[in-house]
Amino acid sequence: FPVAIAEMQKKFYDEIHDYYRNELKCKQLINGCNWKTADVLRLNDLERWTNSGCEVMAVNRYVSGGHFGSTSGWKITPGDTYFSKSALKSPEILPTNLKQVKAHPMIITESGWNLPNKYQVEGPFLSAAYLSLTGVDGLYWFTMDNGGFTAQPYFAHLGKTDSTRSLTKWDLSIPACWGMMPANALTYRLGYIRQSKEIVHEERSIEGLFQRKIPLISENTSFDPNRDKNYTSNNMNTVTGLSQLIYLTGGVDVSYSTDSESNKINSSLNSLIDIKRKKVKSITGELELDYGNGISIVNTPCTQSICGFLNSRKEYNLQDVRINSNNEYGSVQVVSMDKLPLRRSKKILIQTGTIYLPTNWKETKTQIQLKDQTIDGFKIVQTGRMPWQAENIDATIEIKNPFLSKATLLSASGYFCKELTVIRNKDSFKIILPKNSMYILVK
Repeated sequence: FPVAIAEMQKKFYDEIHDYYRNELKCKQLINGCNWKTADVLRLNDLERWTNSGCEVMAVNRYVSGGHFGSTSGWKITPGDTYFSKSALKSPEILPTNLKQVKAHPMIITESGWNLPNKYQVEGPFLSAAYLSLTGVDGLYWFTMDNGGFTAQPYFAHLGKTDSTRSLTKWDLSIPACWGMMPANALTYRLGYIRQSKEIVHEERSIEGLFQRKIPLISENTSFDPNRDKNYTSNNMNTVTGLSQLIYLTGGVDVSYSTDSESNKINSSLNSLIDIKRKKVKSITGELELDYGNGISIVNTPCTQSICGFLNSRKEYNLQDVRINSNNEYGSVQVVSMDKLPLRRSKKILIQTGTIYLPTNWKETKTQIQLKDQTIDGFKIVQTGRMPWQAENIDATIEIKNPFLSKATLLSASGYFCKELTVIRNKDSFKIILPKNSMYILVK
């Protein structure tokens, strides 16, 4: 029965593809479907095989903590409970952990680090880093309200006050997401992080797919806050025997067209994953994730950045940048704007982010009982009002570059605020970041 369904589904996608391409003369790339199967372990490859007559593969994937309330599927209301979750400490939930089908572009058609979640600035950071590394071709954020920050992310209930009105759940036009785009967009679009060579290649026979054989490596079940309840999954390993951490080392792909099954695993893999110390490095040497402490480091000639629970270390020494930060959680990014390595660049963007909450947001600590465990969380007392409030930045940056002499604090809209005091040594440039920093232009 599953074989008949799979064959029928593939025939449908093939016929619709041919109709669009040959009858309607559509020239664009075509995707069959972006949805998921009943069993990611045994059916995910079969699902993608049915899509393989189309050019593009696609998935929807979100990162969310737990949010509980009668209307938690679409809005955030006083009385709701929630807990935040960071992909830096649970990397198996990263949307970019994808086994790509050979010779097919792969895109993430919906994604976001949804409210309520205090750990949102990591979303653009990790997406730019691991999309670049693995060669996933794009990610669409769901959803952006406009070209700037949303002026009023509340539902318009007449007469409601800060303590009773509801905040939108899905809008990412907020400082923690939209505000973190400039440095990460530069990094991704200018190719500052190298795409890796193949780490794992799997070849699967069609007969093996029909028999629902367990693959060499699978993905974690994709998460959608409105359809899934597995808030606490920490599945680093599956019955396939290969860790989910492999997706953080480089590209993983699969082919379905062979008659026999054979696999290739890069010999460097064991040296890249340190389970005991809870660290994983990319095969390019440019990315490192300390998932024990929740810290991601990007260290390339043109972009050198950190993100996560920063005060677990006091100092980060990268190729050309030294960062000191006392922030509990946040990101500090140093990115070349002129395509030159940071040590020779004449124009650099420093971008920082922390935790953002609406003005007058109030919550109390509580415990949330899930099916298999009890988790520390919060009960929302009131949802506050605009504008967003940010935790202060507490960081110092030193850049090894003999050409820099001037730093300008920019507003959240990118406009001039004021010139900053800097310390200029023979071969380096040092700046204590203002507490209200988001963007600093260095020349």
